Amino acid sequence: MKQHVKTLLATLCLLILCGAQRTEAQQHLTFQGISFDNSFQAFGKALVAQGYEMDEEDNDFFYGKFLGEEATLLLAQTPKTHRTSSLFISSAASYTDVKECAKVAGAICGQLEELYNCSIEIDEENTSSVLHSYGFLENEDGTPYGYISVNVTKDDEEGTFEWNVYFSDHINENLYSEEGGE
Repeated sequence: MKQHVKTLLATLCLLILCGAQRTEAQQHLTFQGISFDNSFQAFGKALVAQGYEMDEEDNDFFYGKFLGEEATLLLAQTPKTHRTSSLFISSAASYTDVKECAKVAGAICGQLEELYNCSIEIDEENTSSVLHSYGFLENEDGTPYGYISVNVTKDDEEGTFEWNVYFSDHINENLYSEEGGE
């Protein structure tokens, strides 16, 4: 499971990096009040302070409730300066009914739109997941500073579905690339 999540996160990072434009904005993305303008270690400590449990063997992983749903969180950091660059969240539960999973993902989209004052649009052209939605977070001048995607994916081996959410901070994703992150 952890390797699957890390592989998916790496793929999403590459997609974001390929399409991201360089921005000089100084605003960083936040997650539950925690700024991505933090070291990886400080971000992790803040998650623990909010009630998430850190994995004892791999401090990239955290477990707890995200918007009322049990979830696994995976943090990514820049290779040299160890800034938090992105956050991947996946459902702890697997769903056998795609409609039930999509309903939960849709509710998460609605909550994120309200929390971040953005529109998370459904990408009907995406063929890599059952459902893919995304939204860019913008400064007042329209410059993007973050990216959120919500997906429903199918595990072909198990025949089950899960939702996942990806948060990307543009400044630290650019730093990730500059520092040679892959």
